[in-house]
Amino acid sequence: MGGECPPVGCLPVDGDKPVLLYDGDCGLCRRVVGWIRGRAGDRIIYLRNKTAVQKFPDLHPPTPLSTSVILLDANGSFHQGMGVLFKIFALWGTPFLWNLSRSSGVFRWGSERLYRILAVLRPFVSKVLDVLLGPPPEDL
Repeated sequence: MGGECPPVGCLPVDGDKPVLLYDGDCGLCRRVVGWIRGRAGDRIIYLRNKTAVQKFPDLHPPTPLSTSVILLDANGSFHQGMGVLFKIFALWGTPFLWNLSRSSGVFRWGSERLYRILAVLRPFVSKVLDVLLGPPPEDL
């Protein structure tokens, strides 16, 4: 869910904003990043997979950007999966889920399982959301 450093070590982040790395090919990813961007605006730097790999070459491989979003804090700490959403909520001033994920192994395990299930089902979930909400933004 998160940690001080990714498997390849801490990654330097320019500036004082966290960096959100995501797979721009997935409609579900674009939809979630669009939702985050609509609320966080320019308080977060958003990088699609290909740009992220160029800026942070140590992430690829072993960290699969195609299966998980990644958030790099301004201090270089690393978060992935559901931990990204919890950390973003904490940055917005709502730290309850972040604190719970840090203190409860059961909650952390369950939320990561849910994230992995959604990751496997993302083509289906994306199509359902397309029908219900319209297509995701293309310009992210």
